[in-house]
Amino acid sequence: MTDASAQREKVILASVMAANANPGWLTSDRVEALTGGHGMLNIPVVAACNVIAAELRRGVSPEVKFADAVRQPIDDLLAKSIAVAKAAGADGANAALIAATLLYLCGANAQVGIPAGNRKLGSSARIIAGVSRSGLAAVPTAKMNNKISGFAAVAAVYDAMMKGELSPIQGRDIPEGVGGGVMVGHGALGEDFIFPGMAEKGAAIGTKAMMDAMSGAGMPSQKFLSALFGAAAILEIIHPDADVAEEYGPYGKVTSAFVAGRSAARTAGESACPHHRQGSRDRKADRRSRTDPEGYRRSHCDRHHGAR
Repeated sequence: MTDASAQREKVILASVMAANANPGWLTSDRVEALTGGHGMLNIPVVAACNVIAAELRRGVSPEVKFADAVRQPIDDLLAKSIAVAKAAGADGANAALIAATLLYLCGANAQVGIPAGNRKLGSSARIIAGVSRSGLAAVPTAKMNNKISGFAAVAAVYDAMMKGELSPIQGRDIPEGVGGGVMVGHGALGEDFIFPGMAEKGAAIGTKAMMDAMSGAGMPSQKFLSALFGAAAILEIIHPDADVAEEYGPYGKVTSAFVAGRSAARTAGESACPHHRQGSRDRKADRRSRTDPEGYRRSHCDRHHGAR
């Protein structure tokens, strides 16, 4: 037995002994419900994780490529993970969401290509799962005694938009033949003013609406969920990955999605540069994140988004 195998066996045995300390940790009186996705999606998530892990270990790439091809390896990854999630009890919409989210966390990019060959991870998952397109208004929050949907953020953003309070430039003031095309979408008018202006203001409006709605429903105003839904509400409307003016960060590295996320985080009172850690590929950076978390956060954010 190798040292690695011996160490792994010790960890497994320790985990089993810890679980055995309380029989209630070993089972559930609703096992059949769990497999059907009623209230919990633990089993479909674990099943999808197993498939994705096995495929990645075989060398399959999770990259969403800008390629002239009908299918890519990511499509097969999505199809397999969606299939096992459905088999474990998830419905099509949840299976698509589980697969897309897990693959995104594994390194798959959310979108690539403009316009021919355009591919989106979420759209690919939805099409493969055979489910209809939806939007944030239909997505519920986690249940904290009560639960609400993203409708609160969507309604607030649309209300501000109809009042003319969202965009710094009104569409009716743009000459005919200029708006709606590349002169705005890929020019200073859109990238320096309209997109970042709407991203910043819309995310703040949506986030505050979610926090107010949660409070009004007798729920704690969950900051992370409020910021997540608030940013999503405006990103459904604007060009979500447009390059923006250098005042927001290094040109070509910072997009309208970053502007929306930062505004939502600030409105909710969350960190403007949250991190999701999946491992320790960069062990030096990983060690620094533990010994000097604030210094690591500052250097990481400045490197990726520019000093603020």
